[in-house]
Amino acid sequence: MSAGRRLTISGLALAWCVVVALVGAPSAVRAQAVDDGTNAWLVVLDAYLAGDYRQSTVALDLVIAEAPQDAVRRALVQMRAAMDAATSEGATRTARRRLQAAALVPMEALLPLSARVADDHRFAFLEDALRQALTALRETGKTRGTRGSEWRLFLQWAELGYMQFLLNAGRLEEVERIAATLRLSKADADLQVQHDLLRGMVRERTGRLVTGGTLARHSYLAGDGTVGPMGPVADAAHVGGVTMRTDRLVLARRFWTSAARWYERVLEARPSDPEARLHLARTWLDRDQPRRALDLLQPLAVQPCVVAECPLALLFTGDAHERLAAVDDASRAYLQASGELVTRQSALLALLHLGQQRGSAPGLALARQLRDAAPLGREATPDAWGPYVGGRRANIDAILRPLRRAVQR
Repeated sequence: MSAGRRLTISGLALAWCVVVALVGAPSAVRAQAVDDGTNAWLVVLDAYLAGDYRQSTVALDLVIAEAPQDAVRRALVQMRAAMDAATSEGATRTARRRLQAAALVPMEALLPLSARVADDHRFAFLEDALRQALTALRETGKTRGTRGSEWRLFLQWAELGYMQFLLNAGRLEEVERIAATLRLSKADADLQVQHDLLRGMVRERTGRLVTGGTLARHSYLAGDGTVGPMGPVADAAHVGGVTMRTDRLVLARRFWTSAARWYERVLEARPSDPEARLHLARTWLDRDQPRRALDLLQPLAVQPCVVAECPLALLFTGDAHERLAAVDDASRAYLQASGELVTRQSALLALLHLGQQRGSAPGLALARQLRDAAPLGREATPDAWGPYVGGRRANIDAILRPLRRAVQR
């Protein structure tokens, strides 16, 4: 099995075991991990670097549960001292990989999980470990004269990983603050692409927060349009309420316009990037430009779905056709989306809404869907529109993959 493949599996293993909280860590691991605070964190990192992901996961779970005081800080001090004392290429590589893993391991657990359980108290330790590692990477880069080298490139990828965690956790202001200080290396074009995509997602999410959802007539695609995070979006009792709604929609469209510019930058560099196409199409829908959205969605909305963005592309295609009053095309796209598990709930609601608009009862195909043995309330997979409207990025490998490659060198 290749190193890249093993590392991909490790990310899933770490994430799953942090969630379920393994019971009864092996005694050898426990004895080593609790010897002192520094060793507890180094056991996690060394097992990860050795490819022993089971032991790394058990040790990580133990550290999270017991949270040895100053474990991460003392480990980082030890690792930086080892880098300074290294006199051979092998010793330097070992010390470098350890320090890089100090940032990568927390991200292996944080990025897959933050979209669903960002408020879990156990992640406070992991985020603090990541932040300390980023600080150590910056300081080491300055003292060892590694500006402009692979070291700086790794640090910038790690910064993007932290930005993605903050985006998934809904801490948009912090993402903007970090992004304002970044000066990206031109040595890696994909670094700029991932940065631009994250910036667009932050602006898109901010626009949606301003209104609490757009166009209440599409509740399955926009949330409840009557009450937003800043109070009532529309107040029929007074003209002032209408003015508030108008101002906020104008402000939201400004954010969506800004988001579109970031997505367009991505597509200039990578014209077929599926995430950027999907998000740019959605911003065109939010700005009432359904024809432009359809042009972007067409390559993605092809069944059988082979890309992760396909189900939402089918759902958004139905939305675009509905806005254009192409009812049959909208119904067809929604039916296709209802055949995908991750968009089934939103697609069925869209079909019901479409039938109400036409004044007709649900068709035979919809009736069969509703009679399915797996009722909506028992779906194990969350509807894809929920994470999307929450501004959460599901793709973790785009940022973790280059970090994993760097650590394995």
